Amino acid sequence: SAYMINKIRPGVAAAGELQEAMIDVKMNLMESGKNAADLNKELAEVRRTAVDVSKVAPFGAKEVVDIENVFLKAGLKIQDVVGKRGAAYAATALATLSKELPETIAESMVMMSTPFNVKGSQFGELADFIQRVDAASATTIPELMEGMKYLSGTAAAMKLSWQDTLKLQGLVAQSGLRGSMGGTSLNAFLIRLTGGTRGVKHMLLKINAMLEGRGAKPLEFFDKQGKLKTIPAIIDNMRQAMKKLTDQEKMVVMQRVFGDEGARAAIALIKEGDASWESFGQSVERAADITKKMDERLKGLNANIKALAGTSKTTLAALFDPLLAPLAKVLSMQRRCR
Repeated sequence: SAYMINKIRPGVAAAGELQEAMIDVKMNLMESGKNAADLNKELAEVRRTAVDVSKVAPFGAKEVVDIENVFLKAGLKIQDVVGKRGAAYAATALATLSKELPETIAESMVMMSTPFNVKGSQFGELADFIQRVDAASATTIPELMEGMKYLSGTAAAMKLSWQDTLKLQGLVAQSGLRGSMGGTSLNAFLIRLTGGTRGVKHMLLKINAMLEGRGAKPLEFFDKQGKLKTIPAIIDNMRQAMKKLTDQEKMVVMQRVFGDEGARAAIALIKEGDASWESFGQSVERAADITKKMDERLKGLNANIKALAGTSKTTLAALFDPLLAPLAKVLSMQRRCR
């Protein structure tokens, strides 16, 4: 009857959504030569992780499966995706703290981590570091990840660590360069560190002659072996070079060396005191880890209501899953009879 159909519809819908998500995973896990037993074992592990994670987060199993699928499509091994220490749990925790869609967070994590060749087992560390930088900075997790889209490729090519790159993004946010603005400014800064065009290199020689004439150290971004200096060393070198200059002169020099875009990042990076690279790094280290913050987040009433809703939807999906095959068979027969 229509009454009964309306009664079971929420459960069937929840089960259908989870089944659809699992089909997407199955298609990603299917490989030539893989036997059915191994495939079913992997699918069971994906589903088990989704159910377990949904118990401690304000999302249902379907949303967690979507996260797992993002990482599997990106090429992560299944053992690095599933489980309490897997990438799916890390992304779910970050989504919980940022209040962003889980799948969006997972996609952003993949995009920013791929240039750095972050391994699956490192995604927990990555998620924790992202939220620590967020806690230390005047920015948000989505803004940090947005900025990294513009910055990761160049930073990785220059052999910077993803930790230092995230700290750069968080530090310039303290000067108002948030999100894509911070990412593009830092990207321009890093590109010009290499010397840029012949004209820029010639300009740097002139600027260094002027700095030395003022009794300041020259701008030198490479060591004697021709290797790019570390970020702390580069920042210290810029500070020493700028010490004898007025604020206006600093801006002029930075614009000539790094261009208008890169100069904004350079000026932000040479700040000292509470706004310095060193002080910011200490704040990142002092920030609470992601597990503690997850526990704290889930103490609130709203978070518990959302978590309960996610758990309830997951339970409905499990209860009504056995009905999906018979229902699909009936609908298929009806379609053929038309």
